[in-house]
Amino acid sequence: MVRQDNQNRHLRSLPNNQSMNNLHHDLDDSNLIDKSINEMQDILKMRTELAKLNNSDSRPDQIFINHNFLKEQIGFYQRQFERLVSENWIISKGEIKAISAYTCNRCRTFSSRLIVDPTYDMTMQVKHRCGDIQVNGNKVIIPFEEGVADIDKWATEILLNQINSCIPSLKYLITQDVSNVFDFFAGLMEKDSIRSLLGIPDRVYLYSLENHDKISWIDRGLTNMGEKIELDHFEIRDFLRRVNSTYAIFEIPTGPKLKRVYMRLTD
Repeated sequence: MVRQDNQNRHLRSLPNNQSMNNLHHDLDDSNLIDKSINEMQDILKMRTELAKLNNSDSRPDQIFINHNFLKEQIGFYQRQFERLVSENWIISKGEIKAISAYTCNRCRTFSSRLIVDPTYDMTMQVKHRCGDIQVNGNKVIIPFEEGVADIDKWATEILLNQINSCIPSLKYLITQDVSNVFDFFAGLMEKDSIRSLLGIPDRVYLYSLENHDKISWIDRGLTNMGEKIELDHFEIRDFLRRVNSTYAIFEIPTGPKLKRVYMRLTD
């Protein structure tokens, strides 16, 4: 019996997209990390004001009131920053390789998380919990906007904005045929068991094409396996809309057999 820790050893040989070392998500003004930086600046300002008060010629009673107020504010911001550090995983941009997203129609939220090790780190779909509203340095959660007719398109634009905020030059596709990994287990177990063994969808999403699907950028990827293939904005959106991630395994009908191809976006 294969141990859980080794279930993804075959897929871990896939390319890790080393060039995507600036990828991060686009956080709004309420993001805790941004707030913490402002709070640290406020602490420094308050300490300066406190020092000025101690050396000022103001009335003693006024100095006492202001002194206590500033001490309370400094203590509050220090506790806020300590909570940020203790409750969140702050990742260096250089460690980020990809983004995994998930759209939940049950709790009506779009969520995404930063990926350090594609095909090994857990996907957003697996990490998602309905009712979870905590946003941290590794994850962002956005409720559905009211009146949006096409949620998939809306989610795609959010994901694209998160990528473009730090990698405006992201426009390439790289592919690798991993059919042999699936074929190796084909005679040993059922299809769903093979997918589970290889970490689908826990560690990487899988997207299945229909026989009649003719997609130009996928055809170029199959023809130029292992090479960087330039994608236009429409094609990048199409990739993100289909898999809700910057990397995935595509299951492609090729006659009587299925070809499985690992595809990822890069700059």
